[in-house]
Amino acid sequence: MSIIESIKILLGKEPLVPREQVKRLRVLPEDEARREMSAIFYEVSVKQASEFVKHQLGRGSDSPFHGTPAADLFHEMLAVTFWILDTEVAGGKRNLMQGLHDHYFRHFSATSLPEERHRELMDKYAGYTGTWNEITGHQDEFGAQVLSNIFGKGDGLLVRQRSFWIITYTHDTMSVIKPLKKMWSAARSRSTT
Repeated sequence: MSIIESIKILLGKEPLVPREQVKRLRVLPEDEARREMSAIFYEVSVKQASEFVKHQLGRGSDSPFHGTPAADLFHEMLAVTFWILDTEVAGGKRNLMQGLHDHYFRHFSATSLPEERHRELMDKYAGYTGTWNEITGHQDEFGAQVLSNIFGKGDGLLVRQRSFWIITYTHDTMSVIKPLKKMWSAARSRSTT
């Protein structure tokens, strides 16, 4: 996602989810609304991860990700985005994961079983959670964790540059998806009334 698009969303110039869709969700039965929210959250995740990959690889040799297979970078950034959604929207309770994973497994085939893929993703999320430090704001370990999932262990200037962009993406995405928390909270309050 470009900086301009992020600013438009943050300033409310361009809603993350069209108002008509939000209105429609309010009148749907609870189960149906939750299924649709999973689809919306999945679409937002794919868009965020795709824009990051497009921007980084579109920079050519100026990007620290130059030469990285687009699919590897996309799938890892999509997992990061799922984790961000769960952390920021659902309070880290993993309530969103099943719906997001269902969409993900339907859209991207793999040789492993869905249960194995689900477990692999949950292990990644545990790694992200264990290295993201909201208290000190020191996120280098998080960036290194994400990068090790893509490239294996590494060190040096390229790792620090890549880590910077991973952390920037994570912070930007956390800001962009904040409006989705209201949608999720509204659906959750409907289920408790």
